[in-house]
Amino acid sequence: MEVLCTHLNTAAQKDFPVLKSTLLPSGEMNLILPGSEPTFTTADFLELYKEWFEDPSWSVETTLLDSEVGTDQAIAWVRTMYAEPERDGVPYFNEMIITYGHKKVDGHWYVRHDHSSSIRKST
Repeated sequence: MEVLCTHLNTAAQKDFPVLKSTLLPSGEMNLILPGSEPTFTTADFLELYKEWFEDPSWSVETTLLDSEVGTDQAIAWVRTMYAEPERDGVPYFNEMIITYGHKKVDGHWYVRHDHSSSIRKST
């Protein structure tokens, strides 16, 4: 699914304008992160990512595990390795499985849902 590849590449490249283009124009966006309250709007999602993208030190690698595409909705499971060269004086990583939900509107696919679960991380 092209929109998912674009969405994932925006994180690796820290490309905020393109990230915004992968989200529903209606403003609906669910974000569920470990240890955080969920958010439900594109504005909240973008606020978090804008701040995150301003930090040039981190990196992320992603691998698509599986996906299922219907006529107007799709789901994908992605393994993600997030890393920082230093957090509190030591290297940091967070390996996650992320479930992405997608919605097709007027012939275009958008990311609608992002649910991350940590499976292994440094302490």
